[in-house]
Amino acid sequence: MRNNNPLNIEWSRANNWRGQTGSDGRFATFLTMAHGYRAALIALRNYQKRYGLRTIRQMINRWCPPSERGNDTAAYIRTVSELSGIDADRPVDLNRMSDVVKILDAMTYVECGERGYEDDIIKAFAML
Repeated sequence: MRNNNPLNIEWSRANNWRGQTGSDGRFATFLTMAHGYRAALIALRNYQKRYGLRTIRQMINRWCPPSERGNDTAAYIRTVSELSGIDADRPVDLNRMSDVVKILDAMTYVECGERGYEDDIIKAFAML
């Protein structure tokens, strides 16, 4: 949260996200929370376009792969599905703002242990 990066996107020289201000040594830092959410949504939409990942289960398996040490991917999938109210195996439309808000809010909880951002804060990146 302190980096305005609620989904903990790792910094990469290859990424030049709008509103990115640098790195804390591992994770990207953003000018505003909206910029951090915007980058996360673009990454998830790229999963759909480039890799055909359409469900929460498929996207989270790439976002938080079980092959990385310390990841509890199954728990991540279960939590996002439960908190968002979207079945882990149902195809999601990341152009439908109601689904986007639910998924990003649930992923924020898993990544940061916090929820409760106003929908308007999550939706604000659409204006960027």
